[in-house]
Amino acid sequence: MLAFIGLAVVWVVFWLILTMVINTFRAKNGANINDWYTVLMQGILSGPMAIMGAFSSESKAQGKTDSMLLGGIIGTIVFISIYQAL
Repeated sequence: MLAFIGLAVVWVVFWLILTMVINTFRAKNGANINDWYTVLMQGILSGPMAIMGAFSSESKAQGKTDSMLLGGIIGTIVFISIYQAL
């Protein structure tokens, strides 16, 4: 159980820092960081919560459903794979 909690904490911290660094470089280069790529990274960070959030009316209205759903699926599969390898 301790391995699961530790992985969950490290997972969130790692993806928050990675998303922040990538978006910082993208913003410095003049890219719009409110796009599908940022939503995909947020979905990977959130995992199953992103899958559920992809079906919300707000997500559908903003056009973020596809990338959020894809990120959630990728994040969930990778997280479970890493946990099983521990």
